[in-house]
Amino acid sequence: MRSYSSNGASSSDILRVVYNGYGYNASGIQQQYGISSSDFRAATQAAVWYYTDGMDPGSALSYMGASYVSTDVVWAIINSPANYSSDFQLDLFVPVQGHFQNLLAIRLREGEQPPTPETPEEPETPEEPETPETPENPQGSIGTTVKAGENTGSAEAGAEVSMKDAKNGITVIDTISYQGLVAGEEYTVTGTLYEVENGQVTNEVATKTETKTADATSGTWTIDFGTQVLETGKTYVVFEKAISTNNLIHKDNDGTPDAKQEVSS
Repeated sequence: MRSYSSNGASSSDILRVVYNGYGYNASGIQQQYGISSSDFRAATQAAVWYYTDGMDPGSALSYMGASYVSTDVVWAIINSPANYSSDFQLDLFVPVQGHFQNLLAIRLREGEQPPTPETPEEPETPEEPETPETPENPQGSIGTTVKAGENTGSAEAGAEVSMKDAKNGITVIDTISYQGLVAGEEYTVTGTLYEVENGQVTNEVATKTETKTADATSGTWTIDFGTQVLETGKTYVVFEKAISTNNLIHKDNDGTPDAKQEVSS
């Protein structure tokens, strides 16, 4: 070979192709398309022939027996940015005998090093959405103790009315013990006074409904039935039911309560 000589009109295009193609891969095109070095070299040669011989990328790849290489890679090299610095120089080597192929090369002036192409970042794997926790529903209960005059009864054993107490009517007060309610919430509390005969609840005597607030998760309320005319020798008992004003029970996992809390004695 004789001494190299500089190319003329298309030198900037050839310099750009070689700088971004095989060898330097300054734009990371090889990693972008995930192809081997030999296939990337063929794509670079096709891009050079596009400028030097006017060959379309498909024909150039076929000529080299590399038609399996995507022409998209060739076009990416052809359309690559002019991101080389002025420190790079294109050299064209022309053989002494004209029937041999010319050689192209680029070189960096002393003191400079080509930039290392950035490796494309792997896309982040999206995090799987967290499964919402099932809210814990309050588990409430109530118990009741009724006082009729001087006699006290419960759901298990009613209060028996004496002749002395029945003479002028009897003051009936029910004390409700609650647990597992929601502190600060209002409840509609209904108490019903029943007559008990032979261990069975029979007649309804009186009903009283009041709005109560649970000062804590457990505590007591009282309902005053006032003075009731009860029969001597008979036994009476009170049953209570409390229903929250607001929805406090979760029936699904949407995070919003959709049912009222209801407890009864």
